[in-house]
Amino acid sequence: AKAWSKIETMTKIKPMESIIGGSRGGKLVGNQTTIYRRRYASPLALLAVLCLIGTMYKMAGINTDDAVDIVATTGNDIDTAGEEAGGSQMDGMFSSAENIEEEQNVDEEDGKSNASMKNDVTKEEETKGEETGHQEGKAMTQKSIKKEKAKAKKVHKSESKMKKKNSPFPLPPLSSLLDENGKIKSDVSWLLELIILGFPKSGTTYLEHNLNSDNSYLIHSEQCKLAANKTDILVPILYQEPPNNVNGLIRGIKCPRLLESEYALANTAQYFPNANFIISTRHPVLWFQSFYNFRSYKMHPKFDLTPMDLIGECHREKNTKSPYVCIPDIDGCDKTKTYNVCTNRAQYHHALSRFGKTPMTSKYELDLLDHHDMSVVPSKAKVFLIEISQISDTNETRAKIFRDDLKKFIGISSDLPAMKHESRNQYPDAKRKERFMNICDEQYGPLREILMDHGRKASKWIRKYFLKSPDVFVSSREFLEEQLETWTVDPCDDIEDSS
Repeated sequence: AKAWSKIETMTKIKPMESIIGGSRGGKLVGNQTTIYRRRYASPLALLAVLCLIGTMYKMAGINTDDAVDIVATTGNDIDTAGEEAGGSQMDGMFSSAENIEEEQNVDEEDGKSNASMKNDVTKEEETKGEETGHQEGKAMTQKSIKKEKAKAKKVHKSESKMKKKNSPFPLPPLSSLLDENGKIKSDVSWLLELIILGFPKSGTTYLEHNLNSDNSYLIHSEQCKLAANKTDILVPILYQEPPNNVNGLIRGIKCPRLLESEYALANTAQYFPNANFIISTRHPVLWFQSFYNFRSYKMHPKFDLTPMDLIGECHREKNTKSPYVCIPDIDGCDKTKTYNVCTNRAQYHHALSRFGKTPMTSKYELDLLDHHDMSVVPSKAKVFLIEISQISDTNETRAKIFRDDLKKFIGISSDLPAMKHESRNQYPDAKRKERFMNICDEQYGPLREILMDHGRKASKWIRKYFLKSPDVFVSSREFLEEQLETWTVDPCDDIEDSS
C-alpha cells in the first residue's frame, strides 16, 4: 500500500481500489492486465519491479521501506514497460498425457531475447537479487504451465458443450439449407465438426472406423467433395447419412488428400469454421513403400510406373508443375499417370504449414519449408497430430492415454475401443502383387535419399515449430517426438546392418 501511494502520487492514476478489489483479497479484478496495459503501463511495471526488488532487499537484509524509496527515486526513468513478452505457450497436451517440458525460451533463430531491468543497487545486492529472481521465475514458470494445462482441459470441455448447443435438434428440413438449385443458402457449419485427413496409408481408415461413438458419427467412405469444390453435394450427405435421432451428434468425414488439395482448406474455413482436424503421419520411407504397393495392387494393371518414375510432383499434366495433388474434377489432369503417388507428398511439413499455426517469418523456418508456394489458410481450428506408431502402441498405459486424449479432443462421451490391428491378408491376389517394391533394395537408394531429406526437414519443423502452437494437440509428447526423431534415420540401415 505504501509503495502504491508513492507510485500513485508520481503518475497520478486512478486509486488502487479501482484496479485491485478490496473484497477479493487484493487480486486484480477482471482482465486488468489487458485493460490497463497502455494507459497504465508505467505504474504497473513499477509495481512489478517493486515486488521483485522488495524480495531482493529482504533477502539482503535491507529495510523494505528503504527499497520503496529507492524504487520511487529510480522509477521516473522508466518510460514504458508492461508489454507482454510473449507468455508461456500451451504445448498441446492434455492433463492425462505425460509430463510436458518447459518451453518458455524462444528460439534463437527468431532473434528474441529476454528483457532485463537494471536498478541502482550495489553489485553484491544485484547478484543476490538475480539469484532470487531466477528462483521465483522458475516457480512462476511451473505454476503457469499447470495453469495452461488446466486451461486447455477447460477450453476443450467448454468447446464440447458449445458443439452440442450449435447442433440443432430436431434437425431443420434440408430445404432450409439448400435452395431449389441445390446451392447452400444458410448456415451449415453444424453439419461437420471433425475431419480426418493426411496422409494416405498412415492409419486414417483405421481411425475412421474406431472413432464412432454414441454421440459421434464418421461417414464410412472417403468424402473429398471439399477438395473438388463440391461443398453443395457434401451437405446432403452430411445431413442424410448420420442418424438424426441423436441430440448434439458430432459429424465427421475422412479424406487424406484434403490437406494437399488447393481448395479444401478454404472451403472448410468458409462453410465449416468449427471443424477440427485429426492428422496422422508416418515415416516417409515406409509411407512411400506402403502407398506404392497399395496403388499397384488396387489399380492393376493401369498403374504401371516404376518407383523411380515418381520422384517429384504428383501433378504433371501438360508439363506443368503444381505443389498440390491432382483432383481430376477440378484440374483436368490425367490421374492414371501417378495416381497421386510421388515423393513430394512426403513433405508433410509443407501441407501442415498451410494451417498458419507457425510464424513463417524467419529464414531458418522458411528454409525448412523450402519456401513452398502452397496457399496458407489461417484459422482457429484445432489440430490433433498423430504418428502411426501411436495407433498400435503396445504400451497399454500409453495406449489408454492416447485413446482418452482423442476422446477429449473430439468431445465424445463414451470410451474408445482398444486400437489394435487385426492380422489379415490385405493383398491375396499374387498376380496383382507383381509390381510390389521393397524400398530397401539397392536400386532404390537414390529414392530413399530424397525421401529421407523430406523426412529430416519435416521432423525438424514439426518438433521445432508446429508442436509449439497452442492450437496443436498431441498425446504423450515425449513418445511422439521420439517417433518423429526416427524420421531422420533410414529404416533400411537396420536391415543392412543385420545382414
